[in-house]
Amino acid sequence: MTKYFVLRPHALLSSEDSLQKFGEDNVIVVPLAIVDEVQSMKNLNPEKAKVRGIILKYLRKAAKNGALTDKGYVQENGSILKIEVNQKDIPIDIPNITEFQKRTLQVCLGIQKTLKNQASQVIKGVKNNLETENKGGEKSKDVRERVILITNNTALQIKAYTVGIKAEPFKDEIFPELAQQYKGKMTICVSKEIVEILRNKGEIEIAQIYNRDEYEWVENCIVILNNPDGHPTFSVVKGKKLVFQNPYKAAMYGVKPKTEGQAAYVCALTSGCPLIVAKGTAGTGKTLLALANSLEGYEKMEFRRINITSPVFNDELGYLPGDIDDKVSPFLSGIMHNLEYLLSNRKQDDIVVSKETKNTSKEQKLSFSKDKPNHDWTKPIKEDGSYYFEKGIIKILALRALRGASIMDEIFIVDEAQNIEPKDMKTIITRMGEGSKIIICGDPTQVDHPGLDERYNGIVYVAEKMKGSVNTMVITFEEDETVRGALAKEAAERL
Repeated sequence: MTKYFVLRPHALLSSEDSLQKFGEDNVIVVPLAIVDEVQSMKNLNPEKAKVRGIILKYLRKAAKNGALTDKGYVQENGSILKIEVNQKDIPIDIPNITEFQKRTLQVCLGIQKTLKNQASQVIKGVKNNLETENKGGEKSKDVRERVILITNNTALQIKAYTVGIKAEPFKDEIFPELAQQYKGKMTICVSKEIVEILRNKGEIEIAQIYNRDEYEWVENCIVILNNPDGHPTFSVVKGKKLVFQNPYKAAMYGVKPKTEGQAAYVCALTSGCPLIVAKGTAGTGKTLLALANSLEGYEKMEFRRINITSPVFNDELGYLPGDIDDKVSPFLSGIMHNLEYLLSNRKQDDIVVSKETKNTSKEQKLSFSKDKPNHDWTKPIKEDGSYYFEKGIIKILALRALRGASIMDEIFIVDEAQNIEPKDMKTIITRMGEGSKIIICGDPTQVDHPGLDERYNGIVYVAEKMKGSVNTMVITFEEDETVRGALAKEAAERL
């Protein structure tokens, strides 16, 4: 059964080939009003503006080759593309509706009307054949199922329902429910012999695991092997093999993993992969371990700088007075606490404070020091952590400032990524150059952005799209793996 998909701007601009993602035997309809809406859009980021240019050029070509006719334009995948100009005379009595939305609904209702007329003609032509007549009646009933409005605007979806139009979100960017999303790790039960081979040889063929067909072996997935006689053994999928990992001996700025999830995360952080994604609830140690790995890499001269960004570090802070330090100082408390913990956790011999550092005057300290009454700013600034900001070792960057940049030999921590739009995540990751590494942290259950949810946000987008990449590792913490203490754990469960 041929379906008619009517596209709104969000679906149209989702990718360069968005018009060919609805099946080879269907009809894709773009109302002319939507072309006008897309053309008039402002403040698009460079990637989205590029996509718009490609789509508009494609629509011009299609219009010249039949998209404005009843037959439509046959696309490469076999589907039909139509640009709909008519249907303006269909009444729409819905309050608070924009002209673009009204024209979209009119097009949907117009297609429904055309299909009903076609079905009616079929019935009349075969009215003496009862069996065929019933089939014709079924076609008439299916009209509403055949015309589908594609929009992620919930309000417009409801308005469509009120006038009998079926509406769906653009599924190419809607990922599975939270429980079905890619976790990046799995636990399997094996014999003691399998564990011994893995530990002794450092690797083992997946073919040697007897129940291997019960699992999905994704490249760079962390595999935790359990056997009745020992502790969990960590490994990572590399091609057709499992490679042994020992996260408890990894150099992580003096920090050791406290939970199974943290151990898997350390495996990822120390793997050499340039893209690490960490999903989990607050208190699981995502940002702390990312910062520990970054400091370790900096001291070993693997990276020349540590960058940190978050949805709060964007151009919406422009109304706040002062420079970047002044603007982001209210949001730095968590980072400063993590820095203090990591520095105090190191052996005293490892904390080298120069005379220059000890004698730094109050005026030389960072401008945000006065905004942090919970910190003891009389401490040597390296011990406190402010040293790293003053020397430019750690930099806070705004998301919008990354456009056009190429980040070389630097490590990048993206925090609270569940509140970042997928297109912005693409902007960040595509800026990474040679020798750079990016760690993306977030909790998909704590989405504050009004246009995002636990199935559509920056961190889920990256985790699902980059699944199986040799350059990516994903780790998902379990709900009970918080390390903040009994009270925090119980509060997370009860409140």
